[in-house]
Amino acid sequence: MKTFIKHIAVVLSVLVFSGCNKWLDVKPTDQITQERLFSEGIGFRNALNGIYQYIAEGNLYGRNLTWGLNSALAQDYIGNDISQEYQNAATTFIQTDPTVLAIGTDIWGNAYKAIANSNKLITEIKNKDTGLFQFGNVEKKLILGEAIALRAMLHFELVRLFAPSPAQDLSGQYIPYVDKYPSYYTAPSPTSTVLQNIQKDLEEAKNLVAENDTILNRAALSTKLTTRLVGSNVAEERFFTFRMMRLNHVAIAGLQAKVALYAGDVEKALSEAAYVYIYGPSGAKKWWEFTSSTNAAGVNIYTKFADDVLFGSFNTDLVADVTAYKGTTLRYRINKQVSSWFPAAERDYRINLLIPDAVVSTDMVSQKWIATNSTGQFRSQQNTFAPVLRLSEIYYIYSEALYRKGLTAEALTILNQVRVARGKINTFTDQSEAGFYNELLNEYRREFLTEGQTIFAYKRLGRGMQISSTQLIPMDERFTFKIPEGEVIY
Repeated sequence: MKTFIKHIAVVLSVLVFSGCNKWLDVKPTDQITQERLFSEGIGFRNALNGIYQYIAEGNLYGRNLTWGLNSALAQDYIGNDISQEYQNAATTFIQTDPTVLAIGTDIWGNAYKAIANSNKLITEIKNKDTGLFQFGNVEKKLILGEAIALRAMLHFELVRLFAPSPAQDLSGQYIPYVDKYPSYYTAPSPTSTVLQNIQKDLEEAKNLVAENDTILNRAALSTKLTTRLVGSNVAEERFFTFRMMRLNHVAIAGLQAKVALYAGDVEKALSEAAYVYIYGPSGAKKWWEFTSSTNAAGVNIYTKFADDVLFGSFNTDLVADVTAYKGTTLRYRINKQVSSWFPAAERDYRINLLIPDAVVSTDMVSQKWIATNSTGQFRSQQNTFAPVLRLSEIYYIYSEALYRKGLTAEALTILNQVRVARGKINTFTDQSEAGFYNELLNEYRREFLTEGQTIFAYKRLGRGMQISSTQLIPMDERFTFKIPEGEVIY
């Protein structure tokens, strides 16, 4: 298999830091040359911000990789109440339909564009003197680390969607790992090699951003939503806040745990998840927490349960974009199986994120993608990002890794910590393999409903999805997208 990668001329737009809570809320105002862009430290900040802005659009985290395609594949919605292209992809599974092929082409092409921009930034910054940057080597390492992490994360999205799960086929060659700029030709690598390269990049990135995130600028993470979601009013500090919307040290470690479990490396998954756990409410540092019962209900509800988000994709136009894509006839009602995911007899704060449909009141829709009009602190900001990685997912990874190591009691303790944090009163005690994995997948269902992560838990485990009392969808080739024709990355 060969992949031809066209040279991508990177001309990034000038980004203007226009407000304390709008570090990425900018529109292209001018096109400048690469030489000028990378002649000043601020140019590297702008280039990095431009990549984050690009991946937040609908083709990637603004729709397809979160509430759109990935959630449709997970059967989160009533199958005929989503766009025709998503029905073709996830309800009738017409994988050769032009609309389905177009989705794959859009994801593939846009992800590799962002990877190319990351590689360009990496190539340029490595040879720059630290004196070019306002905060010297710390800033240089931060920008370099985030660019490397972006490259790794996007390759992970591609290998999950365009290749079979590692448990099914670890040696097959499906996607190229592109780590050079310019790259005119990169052959696809075995999935095992792709996953190894992702881990190598994430390890380097984690170490590069560590000094900023855990020592010199740790308050930008440790002071919770005040700095992670809202940020600083001081102009020279803005770039170094909003760390929830950037690939920070803890988020990168979380990605390492996630990649490791997907690859079947239980030891690595356990190690990285245990490290991230330290930063959670049950760990020593307690930089992250789970949304309280007060903020998980009522008219002032946190519509994204933002407190435990490790990384979110920022886009101030997100709600408007979601509304425009859905149009006036499709409402993306939640799968009627939702009543089994949230049993009426069990308290669960996550059910508060579902509200009755405006037309069919017995059906539900998610509040996560509807604008909140609350003026309470931290509410309006939750209109502006799509959750990509949560602390809760790292708890699930930690729990599963412990279980697979035979530490079943410890595994259930970690799993129950999320359940209790989300309002459940009953303690889960079934240590059997069938019981544990049934509850784990139900937790994925409840936790990531319309966020796009659930499908890959099923795919990794090779388990069919029970979408009604009589219908089980096997996890087969329908959940691996076809490589775009010609395999050209534009």
